[in-house]
Amino acid sequence: MPSSRRPAHETPSKPAAELLTRIRQLETELAERERELADLRVASALAEREAFLSIAAAQSDLRDLRASLRAWYARRLTRIIYVLDDARATVAPWGTLRGQAAGYTRSAASMAVGAVAHLGRRVGAPILSPRLPASTAARTAPAAAGEAAASPAAFQTGAPLVSVVIPVYNAERANGRFLTQALESVAGQTYQAFEIIVVDDGSTDGSAGVVERFIASHSNLAVRLISKDNGGQSSARNLGAQSARGEWLAFLDQDDLWVPAHLQVVRPHLIDGVGLVYTDADIIDENDAVRFDGIHARYGMGGHHPKTGLEDVLYEDICVMPGVMTIRRSLFEQLGGFDERLSGCEDDDLFLRAMQAGHIIYVPVATLKWRYYADSYGLSRRMIDSRLVYWQKLIRDYADDGRDRVRARRISLRFLYVFLVEGATRLNDDRPLTADYLAAALELLPYVGPLDRASFALVEWAWRSHSRMGFYARTWFLHGLEPAQPRLHELVPPAELATH
Repeated sequence: MPSSRRPAHETPSKPAAELLTRIRQLETELAERERELADLRVASALAEREAFLSIAAAQSDLRDLRASLRAWYARRLTRIIYVLDDARATVAPWGTLRGQAAGYTRSAASMAVGAVAHLGRRVGAPILSPRLPASTAARTAPAAAGEAAASPAAFQTGAPLVSVVIPVYNAERANGRFLTQALESVAGQTYQAFEIIVVDDGSTDGSAGVVERFIASHSNLAVRLISKDNGGQSSARNLGAQSARGEWLAFLDQDDLWVPAHLQVVRPHLIDGVGLVYTDADIIDENDAVRFDGIHARYGMGGHHPKTGLEDVLYEDICVMPGVMTIRRSLFEQLGGFDERLSGCEDDDLFLRAMQAGHIIYVPVATLKWRYYADSYGLSRRMIDSRLVYWQKLIRDYADDGRDRVRARRISLRFLYVFLVEGATRLNDDRPLTADYLAAALELLPYVGPLDRASFALVEWAWRSHSRMGFYARTWFLHGLEPAQPRLHELVPPAELATH
């Protein structure tokens, strides 16, 4: 009697067939879910860019309003109106018919001055401040609505490698924990496609040991320590960039910190056609306390952001520190890196050259905690010398070696203001370098206008005087100096003067 059993190879058993069918269904569902997830990521990225656009527009309007108010209060005509109003109060007190008439007259005069100033800015800007071509001007992230639709594919590409370069020199001079905190802030990034290159610029303390201990405790990270003879932070960053393997370069100073989402915030904008991305920042003190949050958006430091023309970079300190910049390595190499003559203002110089050579995007989010304290290298003699070198470079390259008197004056007033503010602050606090800042300011005087020189000649004595009269002479002169810039230190009278 023949057997009724089928060979095992003919057809799978019913449970096996059902299992295979179920596996295929699950694979189909998984592929569908992956497509949905990809679509959601693209939609999320586009929504994030639209949110950035809305925030940037609101912040731009707020910055313009604050800038107008600062310009209004700084103008000499404004102060003249207030002086006249004080005189009016003695002859036409409020509450009388004469006082009401004087009040209406003052309001009309204020509006007239404001309207004339506004018209002058609109008419004079195209003449005195030639704009860069649209392709090289900085833009607030995200791009215009029509441009956003062209870039969803960028969010589906592989994660680009970012090389983080950290120059180090005698990090233990102020507080050894600053360097450790800086390194840990990079290690804690939510975006993990990075390498860390630490360049020891000839330190004579235990800085290298701090880095070696960090490397030993973070074996999962790609960290390299390079040692060189002391040559300044610009040369250290350039050496680190030469050793980088990433498509993008980011920089962090030894005493600053990144917020955990720093790289994640800039990541969507690291796409083809972009040369440099920069963000806003907070200022912290030596105890990690935030003193100024959102220095661009809330305090107007660095003037108008995003930078859209040469005048935005030539005529004001831009407050774009290395820690907020992420630059394409090929562009960095094309520009020749940081100017190694500069140990201060080297960030302004690189930004200016990058702005003219490539496309820049601004992300209005504070992602850097910039440490500002009494022992900072930014408050040293080498910063004064570096500012003077950068001023000379701008005069040579952008003011026809001083022959363009209008531009030379505007550039020189920028540096004159900074030198006088820093000198006044140190004189108030009885700290060193007061005379050095005054000497630097005097070096710029031949390049400012005759009215500026004559005005300063009347109050030059105040930068050597600790008297109450000297303090107020400094304060009022700085209030009237153009361009009026935000200051990191308020000029508060010394305690012994405030009691009089």
